[in-house]
Amino acid sequence: MSILIRLSKPLIFIVAIGLLACEASKNVASTPKMDEPLTSNNSLLWQISGNGLKAPSYLFGTMHIISNENYFFGENAKKKIKSAKNVVFEMDLSKVNIVETGLAAIIPGGKSIKDYLSEEDYNEVLIFMKDSMDINPAMFKSAYSKMKPIFLEQFLITKYLGNNPESYETNIGDMAKSQNKKIYGLETFEEQLSFLDKMPIEQQLENLVESIRNFADTRESFNKMIQKYLNQDIDGLGILINEEDTKEQFYQEELLNKRNTNWIPKLMKYFDEGSTFVAVGAGHLSGPNGVIELLRNKGYKVEPISMD
Repeated sequence: MSILIRLSKPLIFIVAIGLLACEASKNVASTPKMDEPLTSNNSLLWQISGNGLKAPSYLFGTMHIISNENYFFGENAKKKIKSAKNVVFEMDLSKVNIVETGLAAIIPGGKSIKDYLSEEDYNEVLIFMKDSMDINPAMFKSAYSKMKPIFLEQFLITKYLGNNPESYETNIGDMAKSQNKKIYGLETFEEQLSFLDKMPIEQQLENLVESIRNFADTRESFNKMIQKYLNQDIDGLGILINEEDTKEQFYQEELLNKRNTNWIPKLMKYFDEGSTFVAVGAGHLSGPNGVIELLRNKGYKVEPISMD
């Protein structure tokens, strides 16, 4: 299954949304009260306590980009941002250089995907872009074909989501900025690129062509993931992602497991500073190598609470 449908992949919003401005917090938020845990794991919002913390922190599973009609963000989640001292994302978008991002998306050496594909496959891509994405062949040849396939796929998903998709990172970042919160990133843009550049361009192209040839199936799989997300079923979402990823060990190991492990000591530092609201892709939350279980292994109590 193509990497196109991944909920947790950061490039969906790296290439799709603009910069966030970041201001330092001048006011220390009051200590938030603990919420009563839910009896079900069906929640995108999790409360982190214990292990010597003076105030609880919160973990929220995002979908980096989602259609406007499917976007939702409960009042309790908004309250947790307001009560937090720090807001933490996978990456602090205020430190992303748009020019550098654009250059990083380009295939090096002045090449295009045409240099790597057979004539038959390339023509298939051209036809799909014209008929399904409304990108004329001339525009595709002059611009889109020069993008790395892993970036090019993001335009497919954003096109599928319509003209006005929502970004949780953007909206949460705007809330944090308006409330003068400290905003941090768990990794830099360069670090994220280093993970993605480990995938050979040939593998990226294989994923792209598969996405195009099986676009109806890809769309159906994406819709299933959307439904799991709307139901706040992070366990079901994790199972669905794992089922789709049986042939993509790169994604599971490099883009999920390793990054999750790298984040834990950084999160622990922020928790010690005060109440922290963490917003990362929902695909990072569940499973034995997910952020929830990794935090529990460090001695924290991590419990689901209501979004509303």
